[in-house]
Amino acid sequence: MPGKHVRFEDVPSTPSLTYTPSNLSSTGPITPPPLSYHGSPYASKPLPALASRIHPLLSGSDAQTLRHDISLPLDLSRIPDHILNEPATEPPLPYMIITCAHLPREWEFRVLSTRTKQGTFVTVGGVISALYANLRFGVEFANQGAYEAMVPSDHDRRMINAAWKRRYTRIWDAKSQEEERKKGLKRIDFLKDRNTFAGLAATRHGPEIWELVVS
Repeated sequence: MPGKHVRFEDVPSTPSLTYTPSNLSSTGPITPPPLSYHGSPYASKPLPALASRIHPLLSGSDAQTLRHDISLPLDLSRIPDHILNEPATEPPLPYMIITCAHLPREWEFRVLSTRTKQGTFVTVGGVISALYANLRFGVEFANQGAYEAMVPSDHDRRMINAAWKRRYTRIWDAKSQEEERKKGLKRIDFLKDRNTFAGLAATRHGPEIWELVVS
């Protein structure tokens, strides 16, 4: 679950035991928002009865779709503010839950609504920011056995560790690189080499639940 951490103790090829969780805050448990959610009257409204359509920038199937390496920070200044403030879906949603087939189910996360001049709803910018933040939560295990229980395949563990190493070694500053190495594995590393954002896909579980597609 977001914010839950355990530690490596005897895995020499993995992060240091001195890792301290990132100060990025969790979006909270995967539950429907309370009526006072963000103090917004919109949030107390029911979800749309009709299926929602995702914004072209987030669709994966539109020429406007944002294509980027989600293991890297995205410079939001390259996207006009009016687009970042547009609803992520049509009709707009008071919250979204994003899951990914390549990550554990308990790593699903909720995207909060944002108050804009047009109303209060989940925005394009909100989705992008929440995606980046939640994929950077630290992941630790009590011991090697716990890691192997979660990732039984030696091949998969090697790929995860390789993704971790690629992520911190691309930092040019030696001090910053070492600091990042000590922070250890993050959720993004469990995508292995699937770092390209390929859109959000609708699911059969409700208009608010979307699947992150990566390639």
